[in-house]
Amino acid sequence: MKITPRLAALLFMSTSLLSSAWSASLNLKGRPDVSCELEADSGLIVLSATAPKPDNATDPTAIWFHFNAVGKSRFSDQKILVTRQQLIMKVDSDFPGTFARLYALQLKAGDYEFKTWSFTQAVPNERTSVHTPAKAPARLPFKVVAGRVTYLGSFTPSVASDTDLTVTIGDQSARDLPAFAQKCPNIASNLVDTQLLKTGPWN
Repeated sequence: MKITPRLAALLFMSTSLLSSAWSASLNLKGRPDVSCELEADSGLIVLSATAPKPDNATDPTAIWFHFNAVGKSRFSDQKILVTRQQLIMKVDSDFPGTFARLYALQLKAGDYEFKTWSFTQAVPNERTSVHTPAKAPARLPFKVVAGRVTYLGSFTPSVASDTDLTVTIGDQSARDLPAFAQKCPNIASNLVDTQLLKTGPWN
């Protein structure tokens, strides 16, 4: 088949569109970007999450923490994702010495709650499976304040069994808030509040 200039242009456009769609799919599956924008009707929540150190092939390859606005249905779920790999792309840690990632999410002002977690498990020569808690964990409420930043804490999951996690919530503000300030130097420190989720085991 002869490649004419018109056909070459069409092929280029098609490739560009496919590349854009592929990039979009990667972004949807990757972590939310750290947002540094404060708007009149929105605020930021800041938190971190850790991926368990890989010990064997059945460890979680990705962990989601699900949250939504209070009173909204499960179809309004939003998620943060902590993972060591994003499809074929390597994801770097935000902190030295451990695999942990910082999140700064822009949300409309209002009441929210973390409701559950889930994780994927990749077993060699088997299908990747998704696991959720056998019993729904306690909901973790938090408030988003317009024009302000709220630090919520840090999730530290560990593998309890092949199909279960334990998740502990702690205060890593001494580590997380300087990292946030470095990523968002435009936000004054007097706009940052600490409103920790209930610390300790999340069950």
